[in-house]
Amino acid sequence: MNVNYINSFILGIEDILSQMAPNIELERKDVITKKEPFVADSVISIVGFNGDINGQVVFVYKENFALHLASTICGMEIQEIDELALSALGEISNMASGRAVIKLDELAQKKANITPPTTLHSGDQINISVKQPIISIPFDNGSKQSLEINFSLTG
Repeated sequence: MNVNYINSFILGIEDILSQMAPNIELERKDVITKKEPFVADSVISIVGFNGDINGQVVFVYKENFALHLASTICGMEIQEIDELALSALGEISNMASGRAVIKLDELAQKKANITPPTTLHSGDQINISVKQPIISIPFDNGSKQSLEINFSLTG
């Protein structure tokens, strides 16, 4: 997979979080590949890509981090994953994907459009099926995994 695709998503989430949640620091871990289907828990947000690049991006927010991020974005304490929290996390996923589209154009000269995010919460595990290869970019906040950006793109 083109390294510029990976870099576009890294830059996208870092840009958006630095603006919307500047007090939240994330440390990016090594990029890994996953097999299909993979299992996610807590909050997921799925964004479709179409154009020169096609596929899906799945943001996986661990519950404690999801609550912290949603509270920061909303400017108030959120104690449970409710509609407001899901909306805030969906918007972060949308903005990060939008920024990644801009970076894809700049870095890889690829044009794409995105679909509105579908954001879900589950106390149980969710099986995610997208085409292989699935590239995963994990981020930690402190010592715990907080966020994963998983994508499968062609083009």
